[in-house]
Amino acid sequence: LETEPLEPVPEPHAVQQEALAALREAREDGRRRALVVFATGLGKTWLAAFDYQQLAEELGRTPRLLFLAHRRELLMQASLTYRRLLRERGHTVKVSWFVDDHSDISGDLVFASVLKLARKAHLERLSTERFDYVVIDEVHHAAADSYRRILGTIEPRFLLGLTATPDRADAADILGLFDDHVAARADVP
Repeated sequence: LETEPLEPVPEPHAVQQEALAALREAREDGRRRALVVFATGLGKTWLAAFDYQQLAEELGRTPRLLFLAHRRELLMQASLTYRRLLRERGHTVKVSWFVDDHSDISGDLVFASVLKLARKAHLERLSTERFDYVVIDEVHHAAADSYRRILGTIEPRFLLGLTATPDRADAADILGLFDDHVAARADVP
């Protein structure tokens, strides 16, 4: 699915470094879920990739990743980000896709469409899989039944929600999905 050339990996900027420290601390405190609220342009996807690398260092091995999004474009962008980071760090991983006509969830890094994965037959397959790190991009959509079905099926070592807009107009409880823990928040002044 990827065709773009891979460019060098940026260094985490100050806001991302603070968030990485907060995510590490959350795991050290025994938390298994955290929400990060970053304004658009502050690098939510890079933050998730850097934290994935941080978790790999904590575990002493390459974690198994499930990256969930509601649009194919977001999955493509995330895949390129993770591949750039891992290639630069010398890691070889199997990437698989669960979107459109792709239905592979066997990879080390799995990029999946929420709408496709939330179907009953796919949830049954998902229930047999184990992931160390699950990222939900644009998590403000997670109040939808499709997200809740997936979250009810998986038990990752760590669940990270990313959003620029955590406050939904319908007042659905996004924070509750993350044990009311916002690890980091950065708005553009």
